[in-house]
Amino acid sequence: NEPLHQSQIEALQAEKKFLESGKTTSHIVQPGGSGKTREGIALAYAMHKHNRNSLFVVPNQGALEDFVAKAKELCPDLDVGAVYAGEKR
Repeated sequence: NEPLHQSQIEALQAEKKFLESGKTTSHIVQPGGSGKTREGIALAYAMHKHNRNSLFVVPNQGALEDFVAKAKELCPDLDVGAVYAGEKR
């Protein structure tokens, strides 16, 4: 497993400050290929360690399957569930 990129570390540090300020919701918006999946998994794991839940919304079933597989690979003790309602029509 590769270490996080500097931009991912900076984004997670910003998320940490945001959550420590008492806020309860946040979102990550970045272009494709920027590492949102690994960043999201790191954030979910950190929240799990503080007994907090997380919800990730992804654009399609492929992204959902990718997120779940990578989360189980990188953080096997993280309880990951998935809900998919089908393609938007």
